[in-house]
Amino acid sequence: MELGSAIAHSGKGEQTMQNLLAAARKLFAERGFRRTSVRDIANEAGSNVAAVNYHFGSKENLYREVFRQHRLSARERGTTAVNEILEESGGNPTVESVLEAFSRASRNARSPSDTRNWMTLLHRELAEPRLDPQFGLKEIIEPLQQILSQAISAACPNLKEKSLQMCIHSFLAQLSHMNNLQVYFADLDAKEIPLLDFDEAIHHIVRFTSAGIKEVQNRENESS
Repeated sequence: MELGSAIAHSGKGEQTMQNLLAAARKLFAERGFRRTSVRDIANEAGSNVAAVNYHFGSKENLYREVFRQHRLSARERGTTAVNEILEESGGNPTVESVLEAFSRASRNARSPSDTRNWMTLLHRELAEPRLDPQFGLKEIIEPLQQILSQAISAACPNLKEKSLQMCIHSFLAQLSHMNNLQVYFADLDAKEIPLLDFDEAIHHIVRFTSAGIKEVQNRENESS
């Protein structure tokens, strides 16, 4: 079955498909890919093994679809937020407004337990890769770069492409670190660790990153 073909299904079987995705995300995070069987996933979802094969074709396809579905949701939220800023500014946004909008849109809307499962699953994939690197590049990295590149370029038109991409990676790494800590230390008082206060953390990351981007652009202008 071709990757993503599960999304084409609608109506009958849609709930079964979503239950299987949720079960797979949970079990792959808890046990890892190798120690999770198709039967385990079917049982967790209250379904049967045939349903996994029907909707996804294989355990490998289901694993890829878990990642794809998550990133589609994140991409949609990020794109909507950034496009709104571009429209409101008439195509001339500030870099701060772009980073702020994307940061808030990127906050995972799932439950704390589901968010923890996703973070655990992502770390497992990084430690023991199962996905083709091209999949990660095309489905995860490039879409986020494209969303941010257009808007940041509008705010900082003289920033060179290579520097732009490096700044975007730095920004996304900060957001990822913040999300990881907020999940890991969810039971602690945010006052004890400023990074656990979402609004305060976003405010800092936006100020820090926007200042860095502007400084890079200024230095490039001086050297050209």
